[in-house]
Amino acid sequence: MSVIDTLVTDRTAADVIRWQTLRDKGIAGMTTDELAEWLAGIKGAYNATDLNRVGQAVAYLGGLLKGYGYSVTLTAKTDWVASGAYTAADLSAYLQDVKTLREALSSSMAPPDDMDGLTIDEANDIERVLIECDDALDRMAKSWFYSGEIGCGEV
Repeated sequence: MSVIDTLVTDRTAADVIRWQTLRDKGIAGMTTDELAEWLAGIKGAYNATDLNRVGQAVAYLGGLLKGYGYSVTLTAKTDWVASGAYTAADLSAYLQDVKTLREALSSSMAPPDDMDGLTIDEANDIERVLIECDDALDRMAKSWFYSGEIGCGEV
């Protein structure tokens, strides 16, 4: 299992409603199970858990690309914290990493232009792009020909 297998692409409006319900209860009003759900990184929110997961996937895919001889410049931040303040520059760099991978591997999906008013579909698309990039890298690796394997007129 790789970090790609942990990407979330199935967020729904019900997930957001669940997040809002727990947020309105507050930590003190949550049951033990609800608190565990909250702390595990509830799908209805887009927070440090999501940012770190995407950062890890970006680092993983960037490493594969570099191993295949491609030169990509990525920041791949993986140390977002829940209590931290996310600047516009930080979030722009976050999305730029996804865009850089998308451009290098010609993904048909596109991440949002910015994180302002992030929708459920946009949040899902950020991680879908990375899944498509992983698939493209997998197909690329499977398509290589090795020395002496193909001769003139064989294809």
